[in-house]
Amino acid sequence: GGTFAFRTDVYPEDARITWKRGTTVVGSGATYTVSAASDLDAGVYQVVAENEFGVATSIGAELRVEYLPVTIEAQPQSVVANEGTPVRLAVVTAGSQPIKYVWKKNGVVVTGAIGNELVFDSVRASDAADYVVEVSNPRVLVPLVSQVAKVTVNTLPVFTKEPLDVQAVLGKKLELSALATGIPAVTYQWKKDGVVLDGATATGYTVLVSKVEDAGDYVVVATNVVGSVSSRVARVTVAGLPVIVTQPVGAQVGVGARVPLVVGAESMLPMTYQWFVGTTAVTGATKEVLDLTTNKTN
Repeated sequence: GGTFAFRTDVYPEDARITWKRGTTVVGSGATYTVSAASDLDAGVYQVVAENEFGVATSIGAELRVEYLPVTIEAQPQSVVANEGTPVRLAVVTAGSQPIKYVWKKNGVVVTGAIGNELVFDSVRASDAADYVVEVSNPRVLVPLVSQVAKVTVNTLPVFTKEPLDVQAVLGKKLELSALATGIPAVTYQWKKDGVVLDGATATGYTVLVSKVEDAGDYVVVATNVVGSVSSRVARVTVAGLPVIVTQPVGAQVGVGARVPLVVGAESMLPMTYQWFVGTTAVTGATKEVLDLTTNKTN
């Protein structure tokens, strides 16, 4: 795997120079360089110089090629990266070629990862793992194993539970909840109609409904270092006490006359009715219309 250069000085300088390894011509010129030396480059080298007056051959110079065991000069380092960004793990080695590299993810060989680098063009959450690389060459019987390089992938928050629409009631608690996952852990911020709700930074939001204006569109924003994601809009309506919009109208009639009394009421919730005479409930009078037949003067 190393590089070695042979050099000769020949007089006269215009002589033709040929390099040989054994009987094989391998080069020409005053310098011959062996790059990435292998067993095939080992041997005795001679230089042959010639001009019109004759030929001169040098003594032999032996080149021996020895394999140096592979060593790890720089270890792969742990990485924290956002999902979708490039990630590069690398090991620096020294020693004779060829050097073999085998990358492993959580102990399992990574198919196709046979160089000194392991590159993710766009890292995914599934790439998060512990990685090592095993290196070897012909002088190393047992591969060297690098230190562990942990790849941590930060992911955008994802809601696993969304807040739901709610019909709240005046005087009762309004309870909304949500849950999001992400790496690193997410933080929460609730909003109503686009306005931040002070102190509402938990997975749930609870408030006592004290006014109709508590109705609105509620969302929660989950945030981590990768970014922010908003939940679906939870539409909250507020139902209050029933409102009588049409009052019953009194009448003066004779004994035995039929008197219908009608009341009109509105509510966002189902209603029930109960008619009273003074403070006494009228038995069975549970509809919006009370049909009376008078039988006494009061």
